[in-house]
Amino acid sequence: MLLNRGISTFKFLSVIVRRPNILALSTTSTLKQASPSTLAKFKKKQSDFQAEDGKPIFLKGGFCDRILYSLTWILCLVGLVNVVLVIYDHSKPPSWKSVC
Repeated sequence: MLLNRGISTFKFLSVIVRRPNILALSTTSTLKQASPSTLAKFKKKQSDFQAEDGKPIFLKGGFCDRILYSLTWILCLVGLVNVVLVIYDHSKPPSWKSVC
């Protein structure tokens, strides 16, 4: 599209590189100061996750993490059983499948 109008890719890219303020996003004006209570909550959660209590990090979130972890294991096992059943079904000769 640009090459058809006589603008080479190099010239197009050099224009973009010379004007970085067009593509740059400034986030300094949108930063908000966190309230002390938000920082206190964050520090509490951070200390809870860094505590040496013998739990793996993916279970330190509480009950919901335990549910998601168990559900993941169950779905993986169901999938593994289905893979074994498909392999078993495909390993039989066609004459065995039409006996029923």
